[in-house]
Amino acid sequence: MDILVTGDDQALAASVRDSLARAGVEGVAPHVFTRDSAEVEIRESCSRVAIAVLFCSRSFSPEDLAAIKDLSLAGCNRASLIAVGPIADPNLILRAIRSGAIDVLDINSRFDKELLEIIGRLKAVPVKAKAPGKLFSIIGTVGGAGASLLACNLAAAFARGGQKCGLLDLHLRGGDLAKLLQTTPRHNLSSLATKAQQLDAVMFEHSLIEHESGVRLLPSPEPFSDYRQCTPQLIQKVLQLARASCSVVLADLEDAEHAEQVRTLASSNQIIIPLRPDLVSLYRTQKFLAYLTRAQIPRDRISIVANRVGQPRALSVTRMAEVLEMPIEHQIPDDPSAVNTSVNVGIPLVTSTPNTKIARCIAQLAEQLLGTEPEKKDSPERSWLAAMRSSVRLFGTRSNKALTTTNAHAG
Repeated sequence: MDILVTGDDQALAASVRDSLARAGVEGVAPHVFTRDSAEVEIRESCSRVAIAVLFCSRSFSPEDLAAIKDLSLAGCNRASLIAVGPIADPNLILRAIRSGAIDVLDINSRFDKELLEIIGRLKAVPVKAKAPGKLFSIIGTVGGAGASLLACNLAAAFARGGQKCGLLDLHLRGGDLAKLLQTTPRHNLSSLATKAQQLDAVMFEHSLIEHESGVRLLPSPEPFSDYRQCTPQLIQKVLQLARASCSVVLADLEDAEHAEQVRTLASSNQIIIPLRPDLVSLYRTQKFLAYLTRAQIPRDRISIVANRVGQPRALSVTRMAEVLEMPIEHQIPDDPSAVNTSVNVGIPLVTSTPNTKIARCIAQLAEQLLGTEPEKKDSPERSWLAAMRSSVRLFGTRSNKALTTTNAHAG
């Protein structure tokens, strides 16, 4: 593998190149490239060998992000772009990865060690590796939205449809997927962290739990355990191995703030957001969509799933779609009896009761996620202010109804 360093900050780029030279990394180009010369070198080198490109910047302006995209395209899938700079803002991490970077390195946080780790990881990947499996991320914007339960059932639906499906519990502070599937794991993310330097495809495969539904689970660390060794670099390596091993990978995310979660979110083919039909969940989902919009995540890469639909006095799906200013094409009905039984026996709904309405809706969602690429939406998105006005109108309608009822009783 060839390694070249470029960027808008030549001093920073020279420092990065010197770090590689001091560490004795082989294949490093002898000098720092300008943007134009880097593109020429990438096109020439990619015809012979895979190449790693370190793009260095202290600001990552829109011009820098455009340059990352151009260099990534010049590499024809054989160049791995790594953004290097003082990058701690989750929004900027998202934008850099969506522009074409495979990873982001913060020069102010364990930089030398993480730089060597990512170069080692890239060199370990065969040049003619098969196309990676699809990555779907599931994230709940509020507690009780049903993200983990949906993740288990979608994974089981994929497996039932003949896909080799990996399920990753990225709740580093303690997730529930192992309990939802009633498994007793021998390994989890924390145990892999202790062997991060030796982690390879064989070790990763042995760490997965093969559930009777066909799902291959990598559990989260135990609650209240030390998860600090589960670094963003480890999670990226796990994702790389999972996508090389499985045709479909589902990642159950904890939040959209910590670096390992943000990088997974940015690398996803599709982001799935379960929405509870109440005002709190609607508000949090609205805020999350605004965050993704600022990070330039296309709306056609986001799937809103109305979950637990049909509860008494719940918000209507049509009204929630108006507030969010995007369609809600998937609805999962509320079925406490079937869900509680599934959770208590550790068998996903799509496996234990495939003919129930809730199981059929989840299976249909799985088919749609795999079956077609997201449709392009031609209509322009309205502003965040317009969405807030929609919320205000919704809240105001409820408040006025409550006030009218109170006055009527008082009369």
